[in-house]
Amino acid sequence: MQNSKAYTGVIKAYGQAAMYEEALVMFNTMNEMGSKPTIETYNTLIYMFSRGGLYKKNKAILLKMGESEVARDRFLQWCD
Repeated sequence: MQNSKAYTGVIKAYGQAAMYEEALVMFNTMNEMGSKPTIETYNTLIYMFSRGGLYKKNKAILLKMGESEVARDRFLQWCD
């Protein structure tokens, strides 16, 4: 399961089932397996954690997103 879209789909399914810890484990596995999260991955996690009221987890995801070159590039393009 090296595909970022596949990982994001599984993360989204966990979020829809309110299985937040499992979604976070999948996100970490995604990184460990060398599949880079996309902006869609981060958006999925942020939406899911916000919906579940898990704002501290959102903060951690936003910090990881800030470290991500892909997400930073997309964000900076959006700001221009």
